[in-house]
Order: sequence, then structure tokens, then C-alpha cells
Amino acid sequence: MSEELQREKMVPFWKIWANPIVRRYARSRLRSVSLGGVLLVFVLIAAFIFFSIRQGAMGQGQLELMDAARLPIVPLLVLQGLILFMLGTGQVAGAMTAEADEGVLDYQRLAPMTPLTKVVGYLFGLPIREWVIFAATMPFSIFSMWQGKVPLGVFLEIYSVFIVPFNRTSGGHGDEESALGFSGVDGARLHALHCSSAGGEVRLGLFQILHHFAGG
Repeated sequence: MSEELQREKMVPFWKIWANPIVRRYARSRLRSVSLGGVLLVFVLIAAFIFFSIRQGAMGQGQLELMDAARLPIVPLLVLQGLILFMLGTGQVAGAMTAEADEGVLDYQRLAPMTPLTKVVGYLFGLPIREWVIFAATMPFSIFSMWQGKVPLGVFLEIYSVFIVPFNRTSGGHGDEESALGFSGVDGARLHALHCSSAGGEVRLGLFQILHHFAGG
């Protein structure tokens, strides 16, 4: 009975805002002193890309507003990909290695959370600063796509790679999650995380997490 009550009190994997691991890294990595300077730099870069390309195309290129508004979209995507898939992934891989060496992950295995909740907590918690920076650059992309009259379906398809970086692929790795001790619904969800369309970048950090929490 006590075990059932403990399971009921566990945080579901989809409640990212209530995940203890996410909240832990939010407190440590979102301090105003360290976040403010980095955030300002990337917002200024995004603003420079947006205004310089847009105004240059309308002035010298003499393009219509709709065509000029579409031009900053790809450079902004490159900047956002740099933020998430290089800075964010490097943070996940480096921090997981450091915590494994320090033995922190061994203690995390005893925490009353499901393995999937721990995986999601680390994947969203460790690069939480990069997620905030990414969100701060999004208004420029949204405005460009709105003024450029980009269809909503195209917008969602493009940014699903960032927000939900996984889809169904035939990578031949379907049994790896079950080999690590996951099965059923958890195994299927972790297989979705593994089959990333942004692919190899997330896998390094993910498999370091799975290695420690498979028996959690």
C-alpha cells in the first residue's frame, strides 16, 4: 500500500515544470547575474540578423514586404540551432560526465522518480538556460513568418524539430531501451527520444543518462 501511495505522489514525466531535476537546474543556471549577459548578447544578435537582412532587402534589394520578411527566417534558424544543438547538447554531455565522475548520478538512482522522469528532467534541466535563450529569439522568427505569410503548418513542422526533437525513424535501435531495462510504455517513449530527427546530438547525453537510470 505504501508503495502504491509513493507511486501516486511521483511527478509524471510530462510535468516538466514540477520536475525536481528541472527545478534544481533552473535555480542554479537561471540566476540573473549569469543569465542576463548571455541572454542580452543572443537577443542582440537575433535583432541584428532580423533588422539588417529585412531592411537591407527592402532598401537595396527593393523587395516587397512579404518577401523581405521571409529572408531572416533561415539565418535565425541557424542561430537557434547553434543555441540548442551545440551549446545545449554540449552542456548536457559535459554535465552528465561530470556528475557521473562525482557520483551524483548514483544517488539520483535512489530518488522516488521513474526512470523516464529522470531522463526528461536532465534533458530539459541541464540545458535550461539554452531553452530560455532560444525562447527569447523566437519573437523575431514568429514576426518574420507572420509578416512573410508563412503557413502555420510549415512553421509548426520546422519548429517541431526544436520543441519535440524526435520522430519515428528506422534506426535499428529498437531493442536498446529494453536491453537497458525499459519496457512497455516507458520503453516506447524512450525509443521516441532516442530516434531524434536532430539525431546524434541528443543521443550522447541521453545514453549517459539511460546508463545510470536503467535500473532506477
